[in-house]
Amino acid sequence: MTGDDKPLTAGARAAPIGAAPLTYAANELRVFVSALERLGYRRELLLKAGGLSRELWDDPDARVPCDRFGAVIGCAMQQHPMKNLGIRMAAETPLGSFPLLDYLILTAGTVGEGIRQLTRYFRLVGAPTAFDIHEDEDPIVVMISVADNVLAVEFSLALAVLHFRRESESRYDPEFVAFAHRLDDAAEVEKILECEVRSPAPWSGWALKRSAWKLPLRRRDALFARAAGAASRRNYCSNPDH
Repeated sequence: MTGDDKPLTAGARAAPIGAAPLTYAANELRVFVSALERLGYRRELLLKAGGLSRELWDDPDARVPCDRFGAVIGCAMQQHPMKNLGIRMAAETPLGSFPLLDYLILTAGTVGEGIRQLTRYFRLVGAPTAFDIHEDEDPIVVMISVADNVLAVEFSLALAVLHFRRESESRYDPEFVAFAHRLDDAAEVEKILECEVRSPAPWSGWALKRSAWKLPLRRRDALFARAAGAASRRNYCSNPDH
């Protein structure tokens, strides 16, 4: 792996000696491997690098050490380096790859409600990602941060933009998308995301008009929304801090 590839795997660090290794659900690694395979990388080499046996690949409950992610990306970059890898992987990741999270987000009534669901439930995929919504600004701003992992920022941000556009029947159009790091090829990312890209920027995330925030999602589920709202109110009322 070349020096330029190091930021892609900077977030994957080994656990301290004697400590139990941090793990993620194997499905997350399967999503990455499948996207890389669609981009032309050799699946058998990726699986070997990630330590994914056939049994682990087929086990829906399997978990793998966090450092396997870095090993898989490193293997891909050794096969052949690719610019904007996180963006390209997101473009090759279909809806349903993260079944529960996708359902919670895309059955929301509007883009804005879906973004709120994204920020509330993203921890379900196990990634140490933080979102911050600034609804009082115009345009509305959604910031994203993942410590020392530009690949995760690129993948998560691009996936949100692409999926919300698709689920709003192509009417969703962010004002701009921002990356705190310098992209390999910002012009290519603008073509993929079909919007203005700012890189490097003071923060990572995206901005959208209030009209885009209010766009309906095509899979909206009113019954589910009422049930989720009732559950949220119960949790709020039962919290002694309120």
